Amino acid sequence: EQTRLEEHQAKLFGLALPKRDEEMVRQAASFWLRPAMLANLIARYLESRGAASLPKSLGSKAVTTLQLGQEVRDKLLADFKALKLTGTVAQAWERWLKGNDPRLAITFDQATADEQRLIAFITPMHPLARQAAEAEEPAAVLTCNLTAQTNAVPPGRYPFAIYKWRRIGLKDDFTFQPVCLHPHIAKYLLELLEFATPRDCDVDLLAADEEARLEQVHYRLWLDARAAHMEQVQSAAVTRVASLSTTHAARLALLEEQRITITESRIVRMREAQITAAHRDYEQRATDLRRACQQSDVIAASIAMGMITVTGDGVQ
Repeated sequence: EQTRLEEHQAKLFGLALPKRDEEMVRQAASFWLRPAMLANLIARYLESRGAASLPKSLGSKAVTTLQLGQEVRDKLLADFKALKLTGTVAQAWERWLKGNDPRLAITFDQATADEQRLIAFITPMHPLARQAAEAEEPAAVLTCNLTAQTNAVPPGRYPFAIYKWRRIGLKDDFTFQPVCLHPHIAKYLLELLEFATPRDCDVDLLAADEEARLEQVHYRLWLDARAAHMEQVQSAAVTRVASLSTTHAARLALLEEQRITITESRIVRMREAQITAAHRDYEQRATDLRRACQQSDVIAASIAMGMITVTGDGVQ
């Protein structure tokens, strides 16, 4: 129904809407970005910044109230400023960090956030989550040697890698991209990692040639994803510029109509100033959209590489 309405609006305004990024939606719902995982990440981050006695309900109850002292909030504020985030959510987060109230009610639940708008809704893109992810990001690529029991994939030895893709465009976001030398295993890789355990041995470590092949597979995936992302940003920008132009023309028409019907010089000057401001605002927004198109990219960073050995007779 939502898709139908959007298509109807596109026809009504003569605009072409970009296709939905289904892969981004799938990634956002993955195990690694679920509320429990986010809560665990944030708890470790807050503790690393000096927070003590965090609520045990963090991530397990619909609403949790954090109580962070001034010293901890000052450290969080420094981390926040380093990311240079913008937007209403970032502004609200900054206000709390700079304020005098040490308490902040948060939720990881969408339904709760919809019902209680004053509660901070922690998503993977919330400043707190992004600060935690930045702080926890390893300085070097992790090397893993894992084992997993499952009948979902054939038993075997599977070299793998995990990359973080930062998508730059009209709005920045990121996804985790699994890479495997066996195409039929790649789609199961993140699920296997959910219940995989470390192997207490040095056998079956990733060989140099396997690492090189993983990088080649990733490069091909990245090229395709980058091209698709840049095309999507271009399409979305065209839509926004068209909408912006329509709104700008309507705004100018109204201001011009008001100006020509007024004889008092003071009011005329005010309308002319409004027209000038409208032109300036339009040019700035259009310039921002063009810049976003020019700077759109997918920045890849290797997070982990290793080997996962799958044995049968495990969880189906």
